[in-house]
Amino acid sequence: MKRTATARSRTLGFGVVLGALALGACRGENLFTGAGTLAGTEPQILITAPGSGSTIAVGDSILILAEITAQEGLSTVSFRGEYADSAGGDAYTPETQSGNGLTFLRVSNRLRAVPGQVAGDVYVVIEATDAVGGQGKDSVKVSVVN
Repeated sequence: MKRTATARSRTLGFGVVLGALALGACRGENLFTGAGTLAGTEPQILITAPGSGSTIAVGDSILILAEITAQEGLSTVSFRGEYADSAGGDAYTPETQSGNGLTFLRVSNRLRAVPGQVAGDVYVVIEATDAVGGQGKDSVKVSVVN
């Protein structure tokens, strides 16, 4: 079978592209996706208060203390308190703050009870997002009582 010059140049061009991809992959570069995170580099969060099992009176605000470490620099930190039962819903007004690119942040935040808050178990949740999109999360379960 006789090949034409166009078929040969297409085959050669295809080979060059495959060679470039193979060499790029040998250097450890991911050629098929945008910026990503390495496993284990997502933000690490440690809630120091409230402690698990703490009790808070209905209608009272809740103080949240935590330490957050992010190798890639923090983008945002969000706080929320949601009921643990199947109905779910917010027990505290959610908030988000900037991480200002910091690699370590000690947070102190007071969440306000939502209007009409009722007694029940609540998960206090902190989520942090870093500059490359990695996310970390920590939570504690507290009880809101009458």
